[in-house]
Amino acid sequence: MNNREDFAKEHRTVKWVSVTWGTPSKEVAKVLARKSDGFVEEGIYDRRNKTWHRPDGTRLDNITHWSLIPDSMPVKKVV
Repeated sequence: MNNREDFAKEHRTVKWVSVTWGTPSKEVAKVLARKSDGFVEEGIYDRRNKTWHRPDGTRLDNITHWSLIPDSMPVKKVV
């Protein structure tokens, strides 16, 4: 990579998606979740129960937006 690509990679802006617009697809492992009070942390959306929770399993309430993070998508195996 050159310096321009390194700079762009390090300074990407986070793009937030409202939960009223949609939730992450089932292939997404984890996302950044923003609460109504502005606090941001890693979260996982449980499609079966339609709830948000932390990676350790505790429930997250009042989630208003979510955003993909670099390790959100699982690594695809190349065959």
